[in-house]
Amino acid sequence: MENIRENSKDIFLKALKLEKASRLPVAPHWWGIYKYEVLGLDFKRDAWREGERIAKIYKAFYEKFKPDWFHLHIGTPVYFKNSEIIKRGNKSYLIIDPSFRGIKKEDKYFSVNSPDDEEIVDFPDYLLGSRSYKPKVNLANKSSIDEFVKKYIHMSAEYIDGLGYTEHVKIISNEYRDEVLIAVHIPSAIC
Repeated sequence: MENIRENSKDIFLKALKLEKASRLPVAPHWWGIYKYEVLGLDFKRDAWREGERIAKIYKAFYEKFKPDWFHLHIGTPVYFKNSEIIKRGNKSYLIIDPSFRGIKKEDKYFSVNSPDDEEIVDFPDYLLGSRSYKPKVNLANKSSIDEFVKKYIHMSAEYIDGLGYTEHVKIISNEYRDEVLIAVHIPSAIC
């Protein structure tokens, strides 16, 4: 029988199926800020870019360490395109291009009720939606919870895709194809 060399994706999938592979897969958690730091980047400046530019950061991290997967986060919305990071005193602000501000106001993930230009605090805080200025949910009854989810949280897969949150996934998938496992971590049970 011919000896077929397993690639990273094959090894990873065998491990997930509890099958014996030629080696254990290497699968570090890497959607945090250290993927910027290890490349000499500053997340307060470099994380707020649209899909194509974020894909370059992920690819550089992958090429540096060659793990058996791409551990991707939800990505960034299209309205980050042409955005700027400016300093005001000791604070950094994300300045959205005026042509994208209408789209930003519709985004339930990052920006519900948020101002046009937002202070950048820390990456996990922003990703977990605490920057969204959502009103407190009324937990008194199921219908009020359902209404809150519908109005302030739920976005369809098509809408998430349309906002550009998955653009980096498409770019990376097209380039790496079946060479490596690509996993997308969306930090929200509802989305």
